[in-house]
Amino acid sequence: MTSRDRHHDAFMMDLENSILQLNWDSTKRPHPIGRNRYLDPAWAAVVRAVVLEHSDCTMAQYIWWCQDGGGDVFFQLPEEEVLSKEPPALEIAPDPSRPWPASEFSFYYDQARK
Repeated sequence: MTSRDRHHDAFMMDLENSILQLNWDSTKRPHPIGRNRYLDPAWAAVVRAVVLEHSDCTMAQYIWWCQDGGGDVFFQLPEEEVLSKEPPALEIAPDPSRPWPASEFSFYYDQARK
């Protein structure tokens, strides 16, 4: 997930959770999850109706927020949570034949080693 304004993120999560609490009947159908949940026609209709009444966000902002990985744990797919974590930094193994200190980076030398 990219760094977003925490207040906007909290607002959007509150909006989604209020829709889930007040406008969505989970006994009939579970709510959609994942980055493409806005594509579910029933969910999109409910979100669109609530967003039209709300002056602080638009449907386009909601779609962008979903695509960007927004949402609390109840709206995320398990595999998306893994993808949202930063990959570990790759380190280049020290090369004893390197003619300069390992702390100095050389793009061409290190690329030639690969």
